[in-house]
Amino acid sequence: MITLAFLLALGAQDEVAAKAALESFKTSYGKSKDPKSHAEAVLELAKTIHGSVAIKLSLLLTTDDKEVRIAAATGLGTFNKPADMKQTAAKYLGQALTAGANAREVEVRVAIFAALGTLQEETSCNTVKSHFEERDPKIACAAVSAAGGIRSKTLIEPLIQVLKECERDLKPVAPPPAPPPAKGKAPPPVFGPSPAQREPDKDTKERANAVIGMAVSALNSITRQDGLKTGDDWERWWIKNRSTFTVPK
Repeated sequence: MITLAFLLALGAQDEVAAKAALESFKTSYGKSKDPKSHAEAVLELAKTIHGSVAIKLSLLLTTDDKEVRIAAATGLGTFNKPADMKQTAAKYLGQALTAGANAREVEVRVAIFAALGTLQEETSCNTVKSHFEERDPKIACAAVSAAGGIRSKTLIEPLIQVLKECERDLKPVAPPPAPPPAKGKAPPPVFGPSPAQREPDKDTKERANAVIGMAVSALNSITRQDGLKTGDDWERWWIKNRSTFTVPK
């Protein structure tokens, strides 16, 4: 049996290691003004998993150069044990998604979603889901990919809806109906073929195609159902199986 004294000794060792890692990071960081060197120091610091290190990474995630923020996100993505540490890291990452300059930095937000997917923390489901509708395809794909990493049953239905919405975005749009004739006047005669349907614009098509592929991959990751492709396929499967489905190991 592990004694209380042994546990306390382990805790003290962790404190010493974290303090040493933070001091080493401070020294390394101060030696250079190069963002790349700073990012390397951040990744080295993140090898010491401790609450005080997580706090430092969370501060760097919202205040420093882009390279440093990306490194801090990547580092927090490794804080997967114990359970309370994983939840804390996921909370810091979620809070940083739209904080400060991150709201305008696609690369940083993509790195944050990648870290959330790596952590596989269920409490991040709502955070990830809330970004499925992002118009930027890189961010939308990153959020959907993170959902595939988290592998929660609660994300299956939202992912199916994303898939169906993107499929609709790829379909031609019917032209608007002609305005009704003025009161007391007959409608004008119609000559020639009906107006052609309007194709979706290039940006809409590119986003839809990118997100469709990522949504199918995420659904496959969660369910291990590799043969389903379209939104209707997934919807029929989900209606039939949702009451008994458990996420496979």
